[in-house]
Amino acid sequence: MAVWYYVHRVEGIFHDDYNYRTVNLFLNIKLKTFIKKLVCYPCEIKVDDFKDFGIDLTFEERVHIVLLAAEARKQAALLYGLRAVAKYQTELRARHRINTS
Repeated sequence: MAVWYYVHRVEGIFHDDYNYRTVNLFLNIKLKTFIKKLVCYPCEIKVDDFKDFGIDLTFEERVHIVLLAAEARKQAALLYGLRAVAKYQTELRARHRINTS
């Protein structure tokens, strides 16, 4: 959950029902740096970045973290897209009401 919420926070989505202090308990600075780099600059990820998270994890756990971060990033993008569509529809309805009045 800490990975998921950290990615959302990096992307500008804030969940008021989540205690963000737990992110610092579960994710060290190296892991947060890797996640931020993965989410913001995925083309710059190197093998060495993947090898050193600052904590001892198995290969499968590392891949799991990468997949969680990627899915959280995808959800954040979808949320922003849906928000833009909803805003457009609201403005369109408002213009339609003004023109028909």
